[in-house]
Amino acid sequence: MTAVLDGAPDAPAAQSAGSTRPALAERYPARGAAESWAATRQGRGQVMDLAGTASSDLPESRVQASRRRGLPLLLDWLEEQPGQTWQDRWLASGADDARGQWGELPAGWLRDRGLHSASRLELMTSSLLVVVGADVIRPSLGWLLTGGRNRKLARNMIRARDPEGFARLARACDEDPGITPHAQSHVLFRVAVIIAAKGGAVAGITIGDVLEILSAEDGLRGKQPSGPATFRALREAGIFGDGIPTLREIRDTGQRTVEELVDRYPVACRPVRDLIVDYLRERQPSIDYVTLKNRAYELTRCFWADLENHHPGIDSLRLSPESAAAWKRRLRTRTKMVASGGKKTVVEVARRHVQRPVLLPGPGRMGAGRPRTLGAVGGAEPGQRRRPGPPQGRPAAEVQDGRPHPGPPARPAGPGLRS
Repeated sequence: MTAVLDGAPDAPAAQSAGSTRPALAERYPARGAAESWAATRQGRGQVMDLAGTASSDLPESRVQASRRRGLPLLLDWLEEQPGQTWQDRWLASGADDARGQWGELPAGWLRDRGLHSASRLELMTSSLLVVVGADVIRPSLGWLLTGGRNRKLARNMIRARDPEGFARLARACDEDPGITPHAQSHVLFRVAVIIAAKGGAVAGITIGDVLEILSAEDGLRGKQPSGPATFRALREAGIFGDGIPTLREIRDTGQRTVEELVDRYPVACRPVRDLIVDYLRERQPSIDYVTLKNRAYELTRCFWADLENHHPGIDSLRLSPESAAAWKRRLRTRTKMVASGGKKTVVEVARRHVQRPVLLPGPGRMGAGRPRTLGAVGGAEPGQRRRPGPPQGRPAAEVQDGRPHPGPPARPAGPGLRS
């Protein structure tokens, strides 16, 4: 009989109390987020002047349009939110929590006043980058990594906040043959995010700040593109001081426990979290650490955390066919903003690289009998030739008799997802 976990959602599990591995956050603490600072306490007129100074190096037409139409509207919207500072009002608006969908809030505000148009909303939301560049508002790392308009944010911060610091960092990248132009773009964006969230300039960035943003990216995307290059560029530029070890040496504090691997991804339903931990503990003696880490990511982040994100309050592995099909589709595709004819449209595109095969509880009533495969992921996309490679590993898990068991030997992965 296939197990069905029915239980009330619990708080995300805490780190293992018996773990002796020192936490990097304790050894290299990141700077905390300030509640108030001089620029965010300024009045409206001073903010307009400050934003104009901060954007003086941007193209003139954009500055004029933003200051004439976008920024006043943005400040009107923020002034209607409770709080004593612009930062207070930003947080109270709910925009920071909304992350990539934050634009829906000012859009609703415009519609309520009969002012909505695509061009006016674009000017209004774009002007936020000018305000961030002027250090009037400091969005959270989560917002900046999901709603900060990546390259526009980096370009604005370079021109507005600390051109000398970014030039120094760019020279360090140019002098390092291991940092490609593509990697350098990741480095500059990541540094822009740090100073946008923490304030100050490039010279004020700490080791803890870098570790914090890399951890945040890992939690959001499961990867940290050019993470070591970011640390190396800042170190070689002298930002951290003398005698600083490499990122690998700093991170080399021993392997994480199973609980720590799972708890990197917040899970509300404690019974499911415990089931994943128990399964990984059972598999741990027969697999290497890299495989263990990948299985924890697949089961926790790609499967259950994704389900909780799209089905708040879910507390059972009894998935409806619709929920299972939607999960497979999300894993198979990603959303992308496409501009065409002056309009922006969100489209879904196939992922080029998806996770290795995963066998999980399947759709349907899941009563007696063998559980069905929820999704096997991997292989080439339709129309692409599959590159030869090593045989795929065993599927991640089946849930039977109240606990997960290894699945049958994996079949060769086909295109996309299959059930």
